[in-house]
Amino acid sequence: MEATKESPQALTRREAAALLGISPHTLANWAVQGRGPRFHHYSPTRTFYIRDEVESYLASIVEAGGVR
Repeated sequence: MEATKESPQALTRREAAALLGISPHTLANWAVQGRGPRFHHYSPTRTFYIRDEVESYLASIVEAGGVR
């Protein structure tokens, strides 16, 4: 699926973690701690991330010099 302005590309936790260069477990921990990129829910137990938001988060931590 190609991302457009009307339909942003959704990523699984595993895909988002790979993009960030961390493990899915670390990304899940960050979510619980209120850190990391914004996440969304398909259902109460299914989480997803928006590619543009993950990339923006990654750019912000690179610019700031570390994880926030």
